[in-house]
Amino acid sequence: MPHPQITDPTPNHVRAVFAATTAFFELPRVSTFGQLAERLCSLGDRHEGPLTSIDLVAASAIDGTYAEAALIRQLAALEDETSAPA
Repeated sequence: MPHPQITDPTPNHVRAVFAATTAFFELPRVSTFGQLAERLCSLGDRHEGPLTSIDLVAASAIDGTYAEAALIRQLAALEDETSAPA
């Protein structure tokens, strides 16, 4: 399915919760999970304690419900990959 042209400048909103602090930031709408990971790693260098949770409100050009469901599936898959025994 082709992606619709993204013209709305609405950004993605992220809340990263660390053991002692919380960081809020925005990412451009067309950001990738790799870019999100880079930003979280950068924040982790400046905040005390481990990253305990991430809340992401993704901007969507299609339908918010569809985008949220897809994001939840992708984040769950990432969590499964990172929590699997090495």
